[in-house]
Amino acid sequence: MFERLDTLVAFATVMLGVSLLITVLNQMIASLLGHRATYLKDGIKDLLETLDPTLVPYLEKIATDVLTHKLSSDSIFAHMGWAPGRWKLATSIKPDELAKVLNVVSAGKSYAPNIQAILGQINPTVAREAQLLATTVTALAPTAAATADQLVKEYVEKGTQTIGRLEAAFNSTMDRVRQRFTLQMRVWTVVFSLAFALAYHMDAFKIYAQLSTDPAVRASLNNVSTDLMKKYTDLTVQQQAGKTPDDYTKELSGTYKSVRSQLAESEPAMFELPGWSGWKARWMKTPDKNNPGETQGLDWSGLLRILATAALLSLGAPFWFNT
Repeated sequence: MFERLDTLVAFATVMLGVSLLITVLNQMIASLLGHRATYLKDGIKDLLETLDPTLVPYLEKIATDVLTHKLSSDSIFAHMGWAPGRWKLATSIKPDELAKVLNVVSAGKSYAPNIQAILGQINPTVAREAQLLATTVTALAPTAAATADQLVKEYVEKGTQTIGRLEAAFNSTMDRVRQRFTLQMRVWTVVFSLAFALAYHMDAFKIYAQLSTDPAVRASLNNVSTDLMKKYTDLTVQQQAGKTPDDYTKELSGTYKSVRSQLAESEPAMFELPGWSGWKARWMKTPDKNNPGETQGLDWSGLLRILATAALLSLGAPFWFNT
């Protein structure tokens, strides 16, 4: 029983380790291609277009000005002409910051009145609630002064907490932006999972079989499981803010090499790229006895096992960390 448990822990450790490598590559891609910033930019454009469709011709400039402004951008490349545009953009912004920066960047522009109109719009949900509250106060005041006073007080408190339509729409828009970014990262996870499984011929069934029969490998993997879980925790809280894409990539590269080294020490053959003969031997079936020198075609069962391994890896590091 305990041997079987050790095997499962070791197998989950292998999957977590490889998933960590994929996560590091994901974050490298997100940093170098500026995924967070570009999705945020698209979100601001969608938000402004929803609030005022006449701003469509200016959306690109407005969103760029907002995310490269010194009040919002956390990038050191914001004012460097040679840097790629997506490196200059802020990766996050708060609704109140967005309102302030929109007011600043639109000053003196032809679309300034449109921006001012947007900033002056009241959140329709709060306006409706306030109107209902006022109606209730009017109806109850003649017969229930105490209740009316309490409702008036609530009305005043609600008025002081009222947020504009921009801030209200911002929250729902950013929810969609996060969903798009998450989906983009899932796509990269699937791509890298397939790449790892195919390049290194990772067969989850063979890995599990080896772990179940080799106590030494199983023990070595169990020894590094705690360290790999710590690396996962560090990786999930790692922030790019204040770092250049190059520095952030180097930091991630160090993590990648560390995780890969730990896995390779536990299972030396896991990250060895096979030569041509090795590729042929792994992808093709045994030679056809009726035609010496000829193979019987692709080993479809082996290919399916590798694809199954890619599917397991695509579950992501969070899944294997929890496991």
